[in-house]
Amino acid sequence: MPALDSRKGFSRWLCWHGAANGLLAALVAATLVTPASIHNGWSLLFLSLALPGHFLFLAALLALPAGLAGLWRRRFALWLAVGTFTAGLILVCANHEVFRLYRFHLNSMVWNLITGGAAGDILAFSPLMWALSLAAVTAIALGQWLLARFLARRHLPSGGRLAAASAAVMICGQLLYAWGDAAGYTPVTAQLRYIPWAQPVTAKGLMRDLGVEVKTADRLPRHKGGSLQYPRAPLQCSAEMPPNILVLMVDSLRFDMLDPQVMPNAYAFAQNALQFERHYSNSNATRFGVFSFFYGLPGSYWFDMLGRQRGAALMTELQRKDYDFFLYGSAPLNSPEFDKTVFAQLPEEELHWPPRELKKQSTVAADRYIAEHFNRYLDEGEREKPFFGFLFFDAPHGFAIPEDTPPAFQPVVENVNYLALDNDYDPLPFLNRYKSSIHFNDSLIGDILQRLRQEQLLDNTIVVITGDHGQEFNETGKNFWGHNSNFSEWQTRVPMVIHWPGREPQRIGGLSSHLDMAPTLMKHALGCDNPLYDYTTGIDMLAPLPADRALLFNSWSRKAVRRGELIYQFEQLGGGEVYDLDYNAQGESTFDRGSLVQALEDMGAFYR
Repeated sequence: MPALDSRKGFSRWLCWHGAANGLLAALVAATLVTPASIHNGWSLLFLSLALPGHFLFLAALLALPAGLAGLWRRRFALWLAVGTFTAGLILVCANHEVFRLYRFHLNSMVWNLITGGAAGDILAFSPLMWALSLAAVTAIALGQWLLARFLARRHLPSGGRLAAASAAVMICGQLLYAWGDAAGYTPVTAQLRYIPWAQPVTAKGLMRDLGVEVKTADRLPRHKGGSLQYPRAPLQCSAEMPPNILVLMVDSLRFDMLDPQVMPNAYAFAQNALQFERHYSNSNATRFGVFSFFYGLPGSYWFDMLGRQRGAALMTELQRKDYDFFLYGSAPLNSPEFDKTVFAQLPEEELHWPPRELKKQSTVAADRYIAEHFNRYLDEGEREKPFFGFLFFDAPHGFAIPEDTPPAFQPVVENVNYLALDNDYDPLPFLNRYKSSIHFNDSLIGDILQRLRQEQLLDNTIVVITGDHGQEFNETGKNFWGHNSNFSEWQTRVPMVIHWPGREPQRIGGLSSHLDMAPTLMKHALGCDNPLYDYTTGIDMLAPLPADRALLFNSWSRKAVRRGELIYQFEQLGGGEVYDLDYNAQGESTFDRGSLVQALEDMGAFYR
């Protein structure tokens, strides 16, 4: 084979093989681009240059080990190149499916989930999905072998011109982005979302020298200045006989599931409680939603709290008041790392979750486990100390339903094939499975509420029923499924029901969020006299709520601010875009700078 006859022949083969893989990867990524995102010809030009340029550059990096090995053993180097490019293309295809479902690229979050043992909770692979995935991997490997053999048997032209053309395409794409970034031109910079693992060049100084009017893009960077000061002043909390507090949180529970058919027990309970009808989690993901609930801070503080292992002020004050803790998660409370954030100051023995074998058996069994253990705890009878209970149910996250009873809603899909989800997929059977899983969790909640009544504990127990984030089934018609992919109503709005002894039932129409839960409990249940800004960016939910306010959302790769009927979404790199509540891009809509400034101030409020 010419590719093995000489070093020059092998270099030509490697150059053409790498270029073919780079262009193939660019085509795979290009299928993620939606026509609605192409604002004009500049958008199309940028993608036409940046996508192939980016993947040709990555292909060159992947080719380096084989190129070095080819100096000594060309046959080994050939197979090394085939294996490397096979793995690279598999990674690109996997990223394609992740982005299609969640609108973010493979990143540190996915690695964290895999290494933390929670990957199976994110995508419950059915046997069909495993078979399709194995078939795809086999097809990619076979295709790579055929491509390598085809090129190796031919006398290929020199790769010099090919390398020069590839470099020119990459450089032109980077220069176009640098111009778009300097000019604040969203039709160019917004396309960066479609390019995985991109590290674009910015050159505002050079562009200014070239006569480009440089603009400061609207963006929400992570606050980097100063040391963390949380809380900002010592807490002064004086409640002498604080009430019991019980939080019943259901993973992926969105707002419209609180109805008589899906959640009959929680719905009936809500009629005699405070029902917040416009309540939002501050994230579309579990860790940031739970974080904001307990800290009363935006999710951007997660990373510093985790690094310092600093727990929530709410939990510290509960500890000072000698509360008895009952903290049970259906999934482990150390993945995400709530043991090193929210509950960091509590002894490890206070955190509980079902045995690994039971969780592997089924999420249904795990949810039943934590409910049964809490009911046993209540059966212990009179207790001298108040208790704080947190039960985190997991069934809707993986769409788990009991096998011993028929699904509550029909028709229902037996197994969720995530690879088949698109705009043509009928969401009803999938949605019915989700509803059935919530209906199951509601039955467990109903048992707990009934036990509280029997033990006559509702007169001195605050009971909170809510979710960590929502769940979408393509309601916007933009092929969004699940969560962690946008900040629409479906993924961020959750029920909030609070039974507060001594307060009359009320349906509250003002705007509230998870940021407000911790300060409300600390002020009214624990008697904390500090001004709220000492320990939270939230507001008091028991005071009159505003009809409108800016809401800050965080996820792994994005931030967003919602104000009124508009959502301002910011990528980790580049500027932002404006969407309406159905996630239709609003083009050049003017950003509400006041809301953005407030969001940035909240993100930096506890740094000095």
